[in-house]
Amino acid sequence: MSDDNMQEHLNSAIYGPPQTKPDERRAYMGSLRERVALQVTNQALADPKRQAQVQPLLKDFHAHGYKALLNGKLDNAITGPYMKMLTDANVPFTLVANETAQTADKAAGLLIVADTAINQSNVDLPPLEQDSEKPKKRGFDFLKSYNQHLPNMTADVLFSLNRYVSKAGAIECAAPISGCCGNIKSGIGSTLMMIAWPSCSAA
Repeated sequence: MSDDNMQEHLNSAIYGPPQTKPDERRAYMGSLRERVALQVTNQALADPKRQAQVQPLLKDFHAHGYKALLNGKLDNAITGPYMKMLTDANVPFTLVANETAQTADKAAGLLIVADTAINQSNVDLPPLEQDSEKPKKRGFDFLKSYNQHLPNMTADVLFSLNRYVSKAGAIECAAPISGCCGNIKSGIGSTLMMIAWPSCSAA
């Protein structure tokens, strides 16, 4: 037996067989990408809203016999709720605090893994739904919105609108509004817009 083979044999006897894919194992807290069913980054783990996404999945993970790897280098305020959820769902977990546990935002904070390869294509949580604010109506959109309802407005409402837009400097009234008759002329730049009621004639 050569000296190199002898050294490998001794190392294997002392430290165990060498691990495959060491870089990948560092990224997945000692596991492999092919074994991962779910990955939650440190950044996502710190967002309390993510707990509601993870919790419903744990029953299925338990049924498959999966286990969890939790980043032990994170604050207990972050990992604590997940430890409770995993315990309640009977999913065994390990706190990983060795060199494979990283604290970068995109590093793994929680992994659900199998003992063998499952090769799941998507292991990330879906993005959180965010309420989008409706854009406020401005300029012509504001006037068009009112124009749609003008035929049904009372004289008092029309008079109030007449005063409001006049003060805003956006509309120059050709004539006072009386009853349902009247018209509003608005000039913005070189554009002239006429808002007229059925019983009115253009000035």
